[in-house]
Amino acid sequence: MTDILTHQPIPAPSQAKLAAAELIGKVNSEILRRAGEHIDGWRAFWEHPQATAAEIAAEMNGDAERFFRLSEGNLQAIAAMASIVGRPLSDFVPVQYQSRPQPVTFIGNGYVQIG
Repeated sequence: MTDILTHQPIPAPSQAKLAAAELIGKVNSEILRRAGEHIDGWRAFWEHPQATAAEIAAEMNGDAERFFRLSEGNLQAIAAMASIVGRPLSDFVPVQYQSRPQPVTFIGNGYVQIG
């Protein structure tokens, strides 16, 4: 009896191909991780269900300015990564999470005024 279908072995990918896929995956994961962290932090600060943004900033005890500066830097890094992969920032961080819903004034010694 003759087989109608023949078995074609699937070629194993090279180690270089496996390494390349792993590295590209890590880059994509990093953009998504940073975007997720930014959105989570934004929501925790601006949309906290039981505390106002001003109350949270006051409890940061002089680290509020650092928090805002680092958040801005992270958003700029995400925008740069998005640009490198040829996509807009909004593909990773929706527009509503790219700016502050209330004014923030840096008042010195790491403190901020909200509103």
